[in-house]
Amino acid sequence: MRLFKSGGGDGWMSTKSDLEAEIRRIREDKAHGASWLSRAALDVLRTMAESTPSDDADQLLGSLREAAKRLIAARPSMAPITNVVARFLYETEGLRGTPLPRFRRLAAEKATALSEASMRALTLTAENAAGLIRGKETVLTYSYSSTVLETLIRSPEVRAIVSESRPLLEGRRLAAELASRGGRPTLIIDAAMARFAPRADVALVGADSVLADGSVVNKVGTCLAALAAADAGIPFYVACETSKFDVRSYLGRRPVLEEGDAAEVAEGLPGVEVRNPYFEVVPARLVTAVVTERGVMDMEAIRSQMEEMSRCTRPLLKAEN
Repeated sequence: MRLFKSGGGDGWMSTKSDLEAEIRRIREDKAHGASWLSRAALDVLRTMAESTPSDDADQLLGSLREAAKRLIAARPSMAPITNVVARFLYETEGLRGTPLPRFRRLAAEKATALSEASMRALTLTAENAAGLIRGKETVLTYSYSSTVLETLIRSPEVRAIVSESRPLLEGRRLAAELASRGGRPTLIIDAAMARFAPRADVALVGADSVLADGSVVNKVGTCLAALAAADAGIPFYVACETSKFDVRSYLGRRPVLEEGDAAEVAEGLPGVEVRNPYFEVVPARLVTAVVTERGVMDMEAIRSQMEEMSRCTRPLLKAEN
């Protein structure tokens, strides 16, 4: 499935301007989560592999490598983009010297396979998370997460309390999608999370990244949800695929926390500095468990997974320096 389209003459992304347009779409996208955008990045690379003019496979590989760096830099807060792009490059490097037509086909197939693996991981994560909340009556959640949505769809007996997640109201979108699928969600303002947390049996959120110390990067406000859960004495679960493990943090790099346009928060206030942080770090002490396609993972398992993933990521990060 093509996620993005661009006018590229004879093919997709056949010019530099097409690539710039796709990178800009990913950088400016506020409607989708990290997993979806990582698949969009793979779609860009697949399209390049199929249609970018090149004399041979090595030249095309160089073009893919440069595009990969740009895609990662577009959304540095989102670990899945770094991880899947690094994996794609790691695997296509092994095709160096292959005849160009064969290289194009195999590289495109690798991008497709990684995208399909991402979808399978999301499904398995949702199934595992559904097991964690099975038997519960009410779950508190915050912002929009495709993994949380799939989890709740698999748990029709569980009622969701959804915080709206200002300023872009991602939680309202989650509540609307749940209602359209027969759910009966309750939408609350973000400031009411502490009041409603005692009415829930469990809190469940997604994540944009999981850091090497077990802390989690997600939409700003998630930490308030975790604090409200802790005060109410209910578990706070994070559901995400292992592709969201931030290998950069494992290799000693600090997370990048993006900030959005102040106009999304307020306008027309002379003399007032308006800030619009998009992401924040939820301390590991507030996270009851991280559940992935591999099940619930403790710190030892998380770091072991990061070490395995770092084999693909290290070469790309070295190239950035």
